[in-house]
Amino acid sequence: MSRLENRYRGLLRVLPGWYRSEREEEMVGLFLADRDDDLDLEHGLPGWGETGATLALAVRTRFAASGAPARAVAAGDVVRLVALLGVLVQSAYAVQGLLSSLLPEGEGLVPPAVALEVAPLVGALALVAGYRGVAKSLFVVVSLVSLARLGQAFGPEVPLRVSWQVPLWLATLALLAGFHRDATAPVRVRSRWALAAAVSGTAAVTLVIHPIGLYATVFPALVPAAVVVTGLAHLARRGSAVGSLALAVWIAAMLPAELLSLTHSGLGRVLTVAMTVVGTALLVAGTRGLRRPRLTVTP
Repeated sequence: MSRLENRYRGLLRVLPGWYRSEREEEMVGLFLADRDDDLDLEHGLPGWGETGATLALAVRTRFAASGAPARAVAAGDVVRLVALLGVLVQSAYAVQGLLSSLLPEGEGLVPPAVALEVAPLVGALALVAGYRGVAKSLFVVVSLVSLARLGQAFGPEVPLRVSWQVPLWLATLALLAGFHRDATAPVRVRSRWALAAAVSGTAAVTLVIHPIGLYATVFPALVPAAVVVTGLAHLARRGSAVGSLALAVWIAAMLPAELLSLTHSGLGRVLTVAMTVVGTALLVAGTRGLRRPRLTVTP
């Protein structure tokens, strides 16, 4: 076995074991078909195109949509549902940000800030309409901008700013990993209704709490509290294991920001405890559900 063949086999380890057991020898043979020079076999490396294609294949097989073992499809369903929940969460945050700018004592509509607030909302609309490429592009751009802005933070504020961006980054990564070319876009009616409910509900609650003096207290906790309530409803109706795990992932992603920014208030402490308890219950329910025989993977 040449060193180049060893390197190719090492590259293929990013693929799941069930896929390698069926295709590894065939793939290695194809990779080595035109590389018969002794010097190349000793010192050569896998090409950039081969490496990129293998990494993309690893994503499609580890987060499969069909034609794979049940657990691989379940992992893919979890990631896709995490992406959908992330789209809803980011849409709610976008509505919050836009309304906070327009309400009294707000900063007004500053064009760069408005663009960053609107982009996730447009991405959400694109995803539920079936244009997943547009959705991915918008979320990637906003994530890159958020990373660039972190370079301007210093000192104690850095952990808090990072925790605020974790939900955005999670939504972006889940979109890229879950909605690959083998997965269909979520054009189901319930996805569109969920987005409409998230946007309209956030707008309605924000407009209600502002005039009665609860804006500063309730506003930061609004979206996390909605996720907790959704988790409780899911547990009450004994929803799917995929849904339980996806909600648990989202609660875990939002918990650091609550620990860093809200625990100084009574509402913050209650919300932190509720997120911890509900998130743990969802994780346990989801893990148990995936261990059952005759695994059902549709969320």
